[in-house]
Amino acid sequence: MQVLALAPRPVYRRLETRTGRQLDLSFYPVLDKEQELVAMTIIIKDITEKAQMEAKLMHSARLAAIGEMAAGVAHELNSPMTVVIGTAQLLYAELADNPEHGDSLKEIADCGLRCKRIIQNLLTFSRQEQVPMEPSNLNREIERALSLVNYLIDPTQITIVQKLAEDLPRIMANGVQIQQVVTNLLINARDALADNIEEKVIHLESYLQRSAGQDWVTVSVRDNGTGIVKDKLENIFTPFYTSKEATKGTGLGLSVSFGIAQAHGGTLEVESTAGQGSCFSLRLPGCPPQPPKHLPD
Repeated sequence: MQVLALAPRPVYRRLETRTGRQLDLSFYPVLDKEQELVAMTIIIKDITEKAQMEAKLMHSARLAAIGEMAAGVAHELNSPMTVVIGTAQLLYAELADNPEHGDSLKEIADCGLRCKRIIQNLLTFSRQEQVPMEPSNLNREIERALSLVNYLIDPTQITIVQKLAEDLPRIMANGVQIQQVVTNLLINARDALADNIEEKVIHLESYLQRSAGQDWVTVSVRDNGTGIVKDKLENIFTPFYTSKEATKGTGLGLSVSFGIAQAHGGTLEVESTAGQGSCFSLRLPGCPPQPPKHLPD
C-alpha cells in the first residue's frame, strides 16, 4: 500500500503583544518540486482596531438586549411602586405623631423613593424617556453637580482640585442628565479613595479638543485611588456590574452615564491602572458657533 505524503498546510495564530496590540499571523509553507519545505512566508496583520471595534459592537448588542429587558421591568414596577410610596406617605402624615408607626412608614416611603430612583435609572439607561435638550454651559452644570455632592464628599478628608477652561463652546444637552453623570463620576472617585491613601485628591477638569473639524468639550474626573484591574475594565459599563458593597451601589451608575453620553452624541471613556487611580472623561460635541446677528439699518 502506497502512502501519499501530504503537503504542509498554512497555519494561523493570533498573538497579543505586551503593549496590548493584537496580531494575526499566517504561516505559508513554500515547497520545491520534490514537495520539500524550502522556505516559509509569514504575513503579520495588525488587527487591534478591528478587534476593538468588534468588542464594542458586541458590547453595544449586549447593552441593547439588557436595555429592552430593563425598560420592561421598569415600566412594570413603576405603577405599583408609586402606589406604595403614596400610601406610605399618606399614612405617615396621619401617624407622624406616633413613633411606633410613623418611623416605619417613613422608612417604607424612603425605600420606595430609592426604588423609584433605580427605576428612573433603568428607564434612562434603556433610553425610553425623551428629555429636552438646549444649548448649555458645561462649566455651569459641573458647578451645579459640585453643589449636589458637597455634603457627600468631606473636604477635610478629600481635596477636589478644579481646573475649568474658560470660553468653552456651548453643548446641546439636558443639564440635569449632565449633572447626573458628573455627580456619579465624583461619587465613584470618592469611593475609590481607600483609607490607606494619605493624600486623597480628585482632579476635576474641563477642556476643549478639536478632532476632524469638530469641537469636543470634555469633563474629566481623575482620582489617585485604587484603580481598576485590566480584566475588569471591559465590564464597568455593563448594567448591574459593580465592585462595591451591595449597600453602596446597584451597578447602574456607569451604565446610565454611558447611555446619557451616547444619547448626547458623545462618549464616556476610562483610563485606569490598578493601584494608581482612574480617569473618566465625558466628551460631548460642542455647538457650532452662531453667526452674529445684524441689527436692522
